[in-house]
Amino acid sequence: MMKTLLCFFTLILFESSYALKLTTYNTGLAHGYVPLASKRINPILNSLKQHDSDVLCLQEVWEKNDRYLFHDVLKETYPHWFFTKIKNTKTQRAPSCKVNNLFGKDKFVTCLLKNCSNLPSDESTSCLMNKCQHSLIKLKKDNKDCANALMAKVGQSPVKAIFTLLNPLWAQGLFAYGGSDGLMVFSKYPIIKKEVVDFSKIATLNRRRALKVTIEKDQKEHAVLCTHLTANLEGEAPYTGDFKNWEEENKEQLSILLNDKELLKESRPTYILGDLNCGFSNPTIPLEDAMVNSCNQILESDFFNPFYESPVGCTFCPDNSLLSPTASPIAIDHILTRNVMIREKRRVFDELIFIDDKPQNLSDHYGLQIETQE
Repeated sequence: MMKTLLCFFTLILFESSYALKLTTYNTGLAHGYVPLASKRINPILNSLKQHDSDVLCLQEVWEKNDRYLFHDVLKETYPHWFFTKIKNTKTQRAPSCKVNNLFGKDKFVTCLLKNCSNLPSDESTSCLMNKCQHSLIKLKKDNKDCANALMAKVGQSPVKAIFTLLNPLWAQGLFAYGGSDGLMVFSKYPIIKKEVVDFSKIATLNRRRALKVTIEKDQKEHAVLCTHLTANLEGEAPYTGDFKNWEEENKEQLSILLNDKELLKESRPTYILGDLNCGFSNPTIPLEDAMVNSCNQILESDFFNPFYESPVGCTFCPDNSLLSPTASPIAIDHILTRNVMIREKRRVFDELIFIDDKPQNLSDHYGLQIETQE
């Protein structure tokens, strides 16, 4: 009997010593782009407060006020955090656009006035991308900074956006949401080191970064990277960056993370969490490819993808109330690991809530969680 009890308590001590629960979640708080953003904030926060995790990697908390609200609500549960100040990168000169960049035959404003001028901001964005892409492609050739600054006005009133782009007093930002990266890390355990991996020079439309933190639990260090990489907007928005297309930009960002020399020389547990915006197909789920040429780098790296061989389902899904039922089922949210063993893995935050008496999802993404045992 004594021996049995001793083994039992030894097992409990062993299992509880180093297990770490990590969660990645894209909150979809893109105001003016993802539906019901303002009405989903409090339900998301309530779910996060009740969620059992040691580390949270959150994406798409874009707005300054939302970020401070998340901090205020979650700091009691997660007393350690890291997120950056919001600051935009400006165009090289003011005005950011010249009049002849925007007005005239086949120019952007002409297309806007003809097709999309009377729509609300959230609908006008979709209209512009669908009907005025040719004008944006031409604008990229004529004035790249103007094209990028224009794209960064996503979710804003088109009339207001044009006025600010032609303002001779102020250069305009090149990234949407004021230059926010949308990332927040929360931890129940001390964060003893904080760094930023900045992709701003190889990012288009949204500022892309990774927050790199070192978390200490039971005198053991864990390296955690929280990120959100370039999305594939092919068919929605023309690519105005320095690469061939959206996927090539994403591929370069992911390559930098997977080949981080500091991480690879360490023997400590290491994790990359976030919306990588690429994913693998799996006909049994089913899942479809998403920028798979970029994601294939994971399979060739020193990182392990616990959701590859036995996925838990899509994370960006046609059954999500905030997406079109014709959307492709893809798994673009990931948790990659190194120097750890996986005890459990699961999809999280896929429940429905009620907004205006209608069932809705918390976000246009579902989250992922792993529990590790070294």
